[in-house]
Amino acid sequence: MSDIKNIKAYLAGLIVLLTFIVYFNSLHAPFIFDDTPRIINNPDIKLLSNIPSKLVYPNGTGSSSQRNDPSRPLVFLTFTLNYYFGNLDPFGYHLFNVLLHICNALLIFVLAGKLYQLAYKKESNLFALLAALFFALHPINTEVVTYIYHRCESMVALFYLSSVILFIKGFEEDSRLYFASLACFALALLSKPIAITLPVMLLALDYFFLAGGVRKFRYRQYYHLLFWVTAAAYLAARYYYFGGIGDVGIEDTEKITRWRYFLPQFYSVVAYIKMIIIPSGLCIDHLNRWVPGFLEPRTLISCFLLLSIFAGTYFVYRKKTPASKIIVFAVLWYFIVLVPTSSIFPLLDTLVDRRAYFSGFGPYMLMALAYSRLFEYGNKFKNTWKWVFISIAGTHLVLLGITTIKRNQLYQNPVLMWQDVLEKYPKAFRAHMALEVLYRNRQEYAKALEENDIMLKIKPDYEKAHIEKGIIYYQLGRLNEAVEELNRALKINPNSSEAYNNYGMVFFARKEFDRAQKAYSRAIELNPNLAEAYYNLGIIYKDRKEYSKAENSFKSAVKINPAYYKALNDLAMVYYLSGRVEESVKLYEKILIMNPGYTQARRILEAIYDNYPELRK
Repeated sequence: MSDIKNIKAYLAGLIVLLTFIVYFNSLHAPFIFDDTPRIINNPDIKLLSNIPSKLVYPNGTGSSSQRNDPSRPLVFLTFTLNYYFGNLDPFGYHLFNVLLHICNALLIFVLAGKLYQLAYKKESNLFALLAALFFALHPINTEVVTYIYHRCESMVALFYLSSVILFIKGFEEDSRLYFASLACFALALLSKPIAITLPVMLLALDYFFLAGGVRKFRYRQYYHLLFWVTAAAYLAARYYYFGGIGDVGIEDTEKITRWRYFLPQFYSVVAYIKMIIIPSGLCIDHLNRWVPGFLEPRTLISCFLLLSIFAGTYFVYRKKTPASKIIVFAVLWYFIVLVPTSSIFPLLDTLVDRRAYFSGFGPYMLMALAYSRLFEYGNKFKNTWKWVFISIAGTHLVLLGITTIKRNQLYQNPVLMWQDVLEKYPKAFRAHMALEVLYRNRQEYAKALEENDIMLKIKPDYEKAHIEKGIIYYQLGRLNEAVEELNRALKINPNSSEAYNNYGMVFFARKEFDRAQKAYSRAIELNPNLAEAYYNLGIIYKDRKEYSKAENSFKSAVKINPAYYKALNDLAMVYYLSGRVEESVKLYEKILIMNPGYTQARRILEAIYDNYPELRK
């Protein structure tokens, strides 16, 4: 028994080592795309004091792309802790993601081994190891592991897998572990809504591996009932607290009917299988390709392939062999886990690599079973065949690991990553939009304008593209052209608070301060949660020495974004200029506690200490 435990420990160590090796080059990748609104610009994660009020909040109380998603509070709790310990250094965020992925690989090692033991009544370390390594090293998972914001996928996997393992342990060892399994289910639901599929998977697990039939299965019906009650309570809470059971904010972003979303999913579900078997065509942002109906050729072919899979699975199920249990369960796992995201519940994207992260456990088990059976077959003959199959499996894993390392290299340079998207989808609008912002931030304005022109060719009436072009012209000092672009944006959307805020910036640069003030005030009227407009308005009041109004404006900005350091810095300066030196010092000291690297605040505070040495602690 001790030898078996030692072998498992060595294999677990191998999983940890190989996973860390292939993801080592991801640790210093920068924040990208959704990381900016959800982490960098998200005020809710900047203070631990926000945890009680900002992790979960009802629908209609300020939900936006720059707030915590209240349907995933555990995920944003981890972002808050990341920020507390490491501020905005991406290293800590990436390290946490890699450690999560390693934990999930180890859980798959445990679960796959247990399922094999229950099916065959014997252990197979090879099967468990291969299933875990296919999961750990597969490049399709880079979007979850290396793209920081998408850690919700790995977090729900962590608790989902733990719940399944504890459910089995409750059957084998102590029935009280069923309640630990239930607790993990609740944590999974607080990580991402796709965990709602767990009660169905537990029924399948119990039927195929534990009960051995419907009659024995009934003995645990009350344990299953607890999971279904929890799921129902969760859905009810989402409906009444968040205003619906779908993803928060989807309705506000783009109107997609259930039927329109459903049709492309036949291809998407097949595409994930293809990318798992042959990892080509991986992409951080696949282009949505809407289809008119079932008669579209790609949809018809996908339907035929899916029907073939279901027919083959039913044929295998009827054999009632140990292998058939694993095969049927693996197929069910893949399709059931995909139901919340790849069926009739509309999301913004019809095809994304990250949906194969957790559902992929099913195909990985099938691949591991195929290799382990080939190994057993070769073992009956000469040892040469055994090593041939081991070499094939090893080569397969090495190629997956190398591909993962190469995909992680793309994340080191976001420009290369988005160019990779455009190589696959030349008309990918979001890729051009992301490149435009990247080039603008790098002050490569010619390239930024080129990307902006492409955006406007694809979507001529896209308001934000005109605003972005106005910002580029503003940064180039071409203020009249900036006004023209903002005028075009307002013609498309007369109530664009962002356009009015940028109007104010242009007028301020032209020293037309009254017009700038009116523009900022209009932006605030249209969007009372636009912190930048309050800040800009406060700058005008501060320059006019209207310190009371400036104080109120800066406080309004900070109330919306407690980590708005520029607003805090100018608020402290207003205190100083209005003679409230002690308040100014206290606020500067608070700023430096929140952000020790804020050199401007430190420089001003040192200057105040020089003039008022008695205030230095």
